[in-house]
Amino acid sequence: MSALPIDVAKVEEEFKECKKAGITFMFFIHADNDQSLHKVVKLLERQYEIVTQLVKMQNAGDIVSKGKQQTMENIIHKTNIKLGGVNYELRLPEAGIAETLGNDTLCIGISLNHPGAINPTLRSTIGSAPTIVGYAANDKKHPFEFVGGFRLQKPSKEERVTVLGEIVQECFERFKVNRGNFPRKLILFRNGCSGTFIFIDVLCRFIFFLYYF
Repeated sequence: MSALPIDVAKVEEEFKECKKAGITFMFFIHADNDQSLHKVVKLLERQYEIVTQLVKMQNAGDIVSKGKQQTMENIIHKTNIKLGGVNYELRLPEAGIAETLGNDTLCIGISLNHPGAINPTLRSTIGSAPTIVGYAANDKKHPFEFVGGFRLQKPSKEERVTVLGEIVQECFERFKVNRGNFPRKLILFRNGCSGTFIFIDVLCRFIFFLYYF
């Protein structure tokens, strides 16, 4: 079976109608050899802010014709995550650990991804690529539900996060909205710190932003 060409205008029209109707989740089943729909849907997902999920025809068919329970469970688990649910949580029998990672604790993980070398000819056309700062924090209602994001900053050989203030403010404010108060404890995981001096520098800068709150 060959996949028909994707009518981008028609797909976007469906997104527009769903947006008007207040629909927040769209589910697609597509041909196994399709190479276009996924890219189009994910672009429109960001444009119209509607969560989407795509499933291959073979997987959908196996559920109906072969009763593949595990395939169905995998799809449902993915849907649950996309809609803000939690599939698993840690059981912490030790009272001390459970208290440390309780409802008043905010965990923030930060990692930097520096751009690679760019051909000089290409650099004159597109300029320098930014450093990407990825982060995740458990600032939703459930302590084991993490939300991720990223920021862009000017590339540098140093491991400093110049957008740290923006990240801290976003995570603290979302924590307060979802939990009703600011966190009492903070666990920071900072990836990519090589050497004691860099670690101390990063720690001092982070404490400075915490003092702001």
